[in-house]
Amino acid sequence: MSSPTPEEDNFLQSFSILLTVYLKVKKTSMKGKTTSKEEKSTKMKELLFTLSASNYVKFLKAVLLKHGLASYEVTEKKHFPLKYIPLKVKGQHILDTIDVDNIINYKDMVKKLLEEKPSTVKVFVDM
Repeated sequence: MSSPTPEEDNFLQSFSILLTVYLKVKKTSMKGKTTSKEEKSTKMKELLFTLSASNYVKFLKAVLLKHGLASYEVTEKKHFPLKYIPLKVKGQHILDTIDVDNIINYKDMVKKLLEEKPSTVKVFVDM
């Protein structure tokens, strides 16, 4: 029997997810003039998720569900980008983030996380 490759291996990973949502708010002044303003709302949530190279859409849905945004539709063709901070060495973070825009980037992220096995991964999402 051969041992499983890192891509076949599933493991429970802790994520610290910072989600930013932008909303357009219309305000009416005393004179009756309507103005539109963009408001930014940021939430931080923790998520435990079983990673595998084939569950990209499930991961995105879990992120939205954790933040109470299950009404957003996520499919193979309709998804949202995210960024994550990989660990350089244990306990030290790289300043720049890595974009995860598609399934190929997600598989690369999973492969790196399987190799490094960090305690928590920081993820940034802009909606």
